[in-house]
Amino acid sequence: MPDVVNAINCIIRARLNPRIPKHPVLGPLTRGTIRRPGYVSYLAQTLRYVSWTPRLLFVGAQRLSEIEEYRDLAQLCLVKRSEETGHDAWARSDLEALGVDSDTVQRIQRSPAVGAYIAWNRCIVASDRPLGIFGAAYVLEVLGDEWAGVASSNLRRRSRIPGISMATSFLDGHAGADPDHCAILAQRLRCVEDPEDQEAIVLSARVTCELFPDFFPV
Repeated sequence: MPDVVNAINCIIRARLNPRIPKHPVLGPLTRGTIRRPGYVSYLAQTLRYVSWTPRLLFVGAQRLSEIEEYRDLAQLCLVKRSEETGHDAWARSDLEALGVDSDTVQRIQRSPAVGAYIAWNRCIVASDRPLGIFGAAYVLEVLGDEWAGVASSNLRRRSRIPGISMATSFLDGHAGADPDHCAILAQRLRCVEDPEDQEAIVLSARVTCELFPDFFPV
């Protein structure tokens, strides 16, 4: 397989980026014109999947530590676990700023795509190819780098949602951190030489690209 990072970037450009502007939730969110119910739903589903990230990365680190040639990547998993811990608190803070209490959030049903994403990654980290978790991680880092900052800026400039100026911490946090995270992760992924591990990483990225827009039903 050629450069695994280039392969993932091609999938993102072909399979994910074209869907975002047309998506009934992500499109208006990107343009800053989303209405309050849509933004609340976006944050609630975001809370559902990001709360799993530290757990998945911890299991991935445990599995990678058992593979001698990937023990350095086990450490990367732990670093990323530390980086991702608390991101669910950003989403909760944004919901609170919009006046949404925890009981209301709990009543918003987890979307099937979020459930599928969690189940997929639980299988990946428990499999013989736990490196696949980095495919999902890279896609989400790229989204933070290329999309979150635009969405946050447009929300603050255009949105009429009451309290919006205090309700973009999740988007802001990813826009600020993800460029560095992308570069570090890309550098490490380019060192993976085993073709089957490369395939696992790319497959996981492809699954994430297909599922992500469906995280946020209308």
